[in-house]
Amino acid sequence: MNPVQFKFDNVLALASQEEVYEATAAEVVRGALEGFNGTIMCYGQTGAGKTFTMSGGKQSFKQRGIIPRALGQLFAEVKAMPDREARVSVQYLEIYNEALYDLLDITTQPHEISIYESSKGQVTVSGLRTAVVASEAEALALLFEGETNRVIGEHQLNRESSRSHSIFTITLELKPVGDAGGDVLVSKLALVDLAGSERVSKTKSEGLVLREAGHINKSLSILEQVILGLGDKNRDHVPFRSSKLTHVLKNSLGGNCRTVLVANVWSDAAQTDETLSTCRFAQRMMRVTCEVSANVVQDSSARVRQLERQVADLQQELAMHDAMAMRGGISYSAYSDTQRAELRTRVLDFLMGNIEPLELHSLRHMKEILFACRVTWWRQEVEEVEAAAFLPHRPALGPCLAVAPAGLRRADGLGGAGVAPDAARPGSSTLQLHSSFSASLPVSTPKPASICGATALEDYKAGPGALKAQLLAENRTRLKTGRGRAKELALAVNAAKRELDGLKKREEQLKGQRVQQQGEGSQVLDAEEYDVLMRIKELKSSYKENYNELQVVKSEVDYTQGLVDQCNKELLLEFAQWYESTYGRP
Repeated sequence: MNPVQFKFDNVLALASQEEVYEATAAEVVRGALEGFNGTIMCYGQTGAGKTFTMSGGKQSFKQRGIIPRALGQLFAEVKAMPDREARVSVQYLEIYNEALYDLLDITTQPHEISIYESSKGQVTVSGLRTAVVASEAEALALLFEGETNRVIGEHQLNRESSRSHSIFTITLELKPVGDAGGDVLVSKLALVDLAGSERVSKTKSEGLVLREAGHINKSLSILEQVILGLGDKNRDHVPFRSSKLTHVLKNSLGGNCRTVLVANVWSDAAQTDETLSTCRFAQRMMRVTCEVSANVVQDSSARVRQLERQVADLQQELAMHDAMAMRGGISYSAYSDTQRAELRTRVLDFLMGNIEPLELHSLRHMKEILFACRVTWWRQEVEEVEAAAFLPHRPALGPCLAVAPAGLRRADGLGGAGVAPDAARPGSSTLQLHSSFSASLPVSTPKPASICGATALEDYKAGPGALKAQLLAENRTRLKTGRGRAKELALAVNAAKRELDGLKKREEQLKGQRVQQQGEGSQVLDAEEYDVLMRIKELKSSYKENYNELQVVKSEVDYTQGLVDQCNKELLLEFAQWYESTYGRP
């Protein structure tokens, strides 16, 4: 066999667990304390030592693997940060025969665990238990519990072979101590122990073990396709969703994540083929680009607590000033619906002249009064606008109003609206008023009978509302002109765009013919191609001018439409007030 060479960052032969950790994981863990995501993944042939590298041996403390050492480093570093408050949580996921299992909660069924991908491409696994740990001991206890629940099997190459992929995820949040607020660093560490690739001809697997090997090899094959896709910059699609493993690891392979692959190989010559396959996979992994950035978020809860205390202090200071000024019963908090209803009643009484001007107690009181005035004004406006609609929904009154103020009678003696007919009026003996009392009654000046609303509106436009009506008419004229101009420009822009598209196609055709006839480097244009290029240049200039003018005209049309609406509303409101003062409320 011809020699094959591979280039890697490091080759660890006969290395201790501590040396392996320092060379592969220590820097990634330190990056997590600075807000950088990280992934450490063990890949290789079954029996090559992946689980030993990741989890460690059970014989001694020195045989601890990457996961327990990473937990120890994290908590040691956090303890050395007195100005930072840390929150550490862990998850432990197993992928066995393309089904998801929670190694920290064996009661959770696979159908209760699902992979969710947000619109921004962030992948989360819902249904997994997330355990918050306060110490290294708690985290190790959960790790050992998960290792106990993991599926293992026996075959010729490994007496305790992992028959599943496992992902131990550590989420770290670091925020400033106290309520001062500040940036929060959030990072994730994905520690992945992949099931080993195997050749059935060597493992002699049968039955369930053979079925497990099929799922393992398939998922590892898809993982290799994903790595190939990530390493190829010209590739548009990467098949992350083709397997559960690659879908879960979507945010953990390259991109905004420091990714380290530990390739475990056999030194036995009989396993050369699998060793070469593992080395080729590792070399492809080196082509994956990582562009990491710290995950920094704002601690909103601390800022909220700080503002709440500031508001409480200011309210206390205001209460002290009110007490010194002998002002009681003043509230600076938001008004309730009942208080606002009462305030609107007082505002309405003030506007009607029934009470003296309202006394302002605070800025909050003044704002609530202004708000009540606005609500009252809008309600009054709605009523007046409805009244200005000439009440066509009252068929009993006919097409025109026939409302007469009290004391006025129709000439036919039948009475008008609000006036009883003569026959229904009581006789002189029914009600007798003392002469002195009658003399004290106020006598109001009768108002003229109401006229048809449409006629009244035209009279108002010709009289008191002439200026407003003229302004409305001018704005409507400008609006119509602007819309017409906008339509013309839009048609011109669209026509120029269509002609440009046709000319560009024709120019490409002529260029192709010229290249075919004269060669690639020819720059001599015939008359038709020259005319087409000049026309394209002319159309581009015209298109740009018309388009820019169209944007200006559209802005003018929008603004003029607002003026028309405003003038129309004011005209109707003023007409309603004039109608009421002239003919009385309908």
